Amino acid sequence: MVYYDSQQSLTETLTEYILTADANERCIVVTQAITIKQLVRNPEIRTRLQAGDLHFFSAEAMLEDICDASGRLSDQRFIAKIGGLIASIEQSGKKVRVYGDMVVLLWKSGARSKAIALEELWNKLSQVQSFSLLCAYPEQSIVQKNARLHIDTCHAQTFSLAAAST
Repeated sequence: MVYYDSQQSLTETLTEYILTADANERCIVVTQAITIKQLVRNPEIRTRLQAGDLHFFSAEAMLEDICDASGRLSDQRFIAKIGGLIASIEQSGKKVRVYGDMVVLLWKSGARSKAIALEELWNKLSQVQSFSLLCAYPEQSIVQKNARLHIDTCHAQTFSLAAAST
């Protein structure tokens, strides 16, 4: 799990995560357009993208795809969409690395229970499919002044972060 303090530090973290994938791994990155734009400035990232070793998806569009008509997260849609992407790579005999911004988008929009529910879906998926999931969260979204926050995170790990005292 990683905490980042700026868009630049997120881009650096994702670049390292993508570029350290070996020849037997493929990456799925579900993120915002600004992050994709920054990542593809790197020629090595562009090479992996063109080779089919890296797949970008819009986090906003993916959230729409995994929610039902009422806006609720759908286990079936999540498994079909995210699980389907992972399965298609696994069928080629490759391992899968995943990063997704969807939890962060939900958290920032105030849909905190929905963000936690999405974390739980990632946990459920990890029990039936094999993949490496990078969890990265912006510090400013997680740390709240004079508050203590507990959320379930990737692969059933738990963290709590106490805000800096005043």
